Amino acid sequence: MSDTGGYGGFSLLELFRLEAESHCAALSEGLLALEKGPADKSVVEPLMRAAHSIKGAARIVGLDVIVTLAHAMEECFLAAKDGREILSSSRVDQLLKAVDVLDEVRALAEPDLAGWTQSQSARITDLVAQLKSPPPASVAPPAPVVTPPPAAPVPPTPAASPAPMAASAPAPVLAQSPASAPIAGSVRVATNVMNRMLFLAGESTVEAARLQSLRDLLRGVKARERALETALQSVREDRGSDRSLAALVQVADEMQVALADQSARFDEAFRRLEQISGALYTQVLRSRMRPFSEGITAFPRMVRDIARELGKSVDLRIQGESVEVDRDTLQKLESPLTHMIRNSLDHGIETPAERTAAGKSPDAVITLSARHQSGSLIIEIRDDGRGIDPEIVRRKIIDRGMVDAPTAAELTRAELLEFLFLPGFSTKQAATTLSGRGVGLDIVQSTVREVSGAVSLDSELGRGTRFTIRLPVTRSVIRAALLRIAGELYAVPLARLDRIALIPDSDIQPVQGRLQFTLDNDSVALIPAAEILGGDQSQQDRQVQPAIIIGAGADRCGLTVDQICGEEDLVVRPLDSRLGSVPHIAAAAIRSDGTPVFVLDVDDLLRSLKKTLQGGRLLGTAASHAAASRTRRRILVVDDSITVREVERQLLLRRGYEVDVAVDGREGYTALRAGRYDLMVTDVDMPRMTGIELIRAVRKEAKFADLPIIIVSYKDREEDRLLGLEAGASAYLTKSSFQDDSLIRMVEDLIGAPT
Repeated sequence: MSDTGGYGGFSLLELFRLEAESHCAALSEGLLALEKGPADKSVVEPLMRAAHSIKGAARIVGLDVIVTLAHAMEECFLAAKDGREILSSSRVDQLLKAVDVLDEVRALAEPDLAGWTQSQSARITDLVAQLKSPPPASVAPPAPVVTPPPAAPVPPTPAASPAPMAASAPAPVLAQSPASAPIAGSVRVATNVMNRMLFLAGESTVEAARLQSLRDLLRGVKARERALETALQSVREDRGSDRSLAALVQVADEMQVALADQSARFDEAFRRLEQISGALYTQVLRSRMRPFSEGITAFPRMVRDIARELGKSVDLRIQGESVEVDRDTLQKLESPLTHMIRNSLDHGIETPAERTAAGKSPDAVITLSARHQSGSLIIEIRDDGRGIDPEIVRRKIIDRGMVDAPTAAELTRAELLEFLFLPGFSTKQAATTLSGRGVGLDIVQSTVREVSGAVSLDSELGRGTRFTIRLPVTRSVIRAALLRIAGELYAVPLARLDRIALIPDSDIQPVQGRLQFTLDNDSVALIPAAEILGGDQSQQDRQVQPAIIIGAGADRCGLTVDQICGEEDLVVRPLDSRLGSVPHIAAAAIRSDGTPVFVLDVDDLLRSLKKTLQGGRLLGTAASHAAASRTRRRILVVDDSITVREVERQLLLRRGYEVDVAVDGREGYTALRAGRYDLMVTDVDMPRMTGIELIRAVRKEAKFADLPIIIVSYKDREEDRLLGLEAGASAYLTKSSFQDDSLIRMVEDLIGAPT
């Protein structure tokens, strides 16, 4: 191979990777388009040019086997352009296999090239021979080219090339292929964005120089200050003579003119610098944003290959390709989106015969869409397949011992669908290479949560299924409302607010120990934010209460605050890891005036609000007095599944115990420290803080040294049980214990019967 020495900070091989990335994306997209329609010149010519460009680039870096392969591809496209060959489905398969080879080369590190070339020589030679031979008959499609994936939701290698740029996109100035990662920490920035950033940086330098020139202002002021002092001294010595007073007035006038002139110059320079710095920041932020299309280039090919393997006819429709997505978010979305599309293909879409029998078109449709809505990024995956039968899910959870039959009969469709996100849960009768192994939707949910998002599922039997992912548009900057609570300033993202309200005192009514008011003809509960976050609530005598409304639908809750202080764009910064998990706080930010502010975790707040309101508990001091008078045994249940939490809560309530719930380890830890509990029941696998982490944190505090703790988990391996007991659990049960009363018996053994 020829010398791959540096060129503009990149080696020749790295430049080849960048070029091949763009051309491979164009080839895959074009070949899939050819398979759906006639091979007219406008479609074939760009493919021919892409193959020709790869051939030339490969020759420069000495990749002779790629030169030969690209030349064979180019000849096929030339024959199609001249009308000497019709690109059949079988020929497209061969060409896609060639694209897979190019993708493999692009992902290799330089030291691995020689070994790979030697090991793949026979395969490439055979592929070149196929491309040079007469076109194969297109009687039936050959075996799919997709490699069977592992059980985890990882896309096949050929289809998983990360976010290549389309051929028509602006040439990158600085880029890297995530697979090869030639330059640590580098990112792709489009030329127009980079040029704009350079222009603004230059303007900023000029304005900074102008500000430096305003040092003359200080020098001039100091000189006139000395002259003024001299004039004042003359006035004192001459006892206010006309001559000395005139001199004083003249100096004062000169100073006033100079100050006005310099002040105007300073204001103009500051205004310009503020504009430039704002525009520069916006451009830097834009450099983090990529079009949604860059993260989904592998999906059309993946859908084609898997559909053919399953004997199904599926059209993938993509909407919102130009919608901008945060670069980090786009990269992390690839795995969950891949799994959900594969889930639709295998579980949801019927065979053509089944669809025809059901009165549907034999050609199924999967729609992948992205849009911005109310400050959030919404991504949906919809199919028009068979949908999910809630009764199958109901039977499954009963058969697996997750709940008993009477409890399962009361679960709503939404509650049943939530079981699909539990680890190891699947409705598939038999495992395949694609799905049914119980690995997937739980990972989808945890991955989406990692990027501050949420995923939901809705399905209608016979009509189809829809996955919806809601994410922040960018994880760097948020538009936030500023609130003063118990004398402290907090920020809450506007995108997470239902609304901000000023509620007249006359509209707030106590109902069964709660405060509430009517909003959109619905009753919404109100709790002072200081009661959740800590601190003394403002005792101002006013006729209206400022409040924020969070949640949606029946889950809406209100928080009254001391003051609404406006809104502001904030640069979000993660909390220092040494602080650990801080209840109700998601991040920190620095305001434009330099003051720090905490950003509230709306999801955490909503969970705490719902917990506080559960069972009509009294608010404020009334609640504390009521709690002090309780004598019944009190249990805290910690589980991230709403269904499991409710099952455990109902079981314990029926036995006469008082039960509070928490949705994850972090909330459980906060509740435990704030309340008085005789026992804690916890799951293991939970977001933010696992059950094992929760137990270890609890056992570090002396006051919880003797607190009985029961783990209830789906994990039934001996090593899992030992891990829980070593962390400090008093007992370890599996979730099948709901049916045989093991949980109740263990609770009674540890803390006795309720009193």
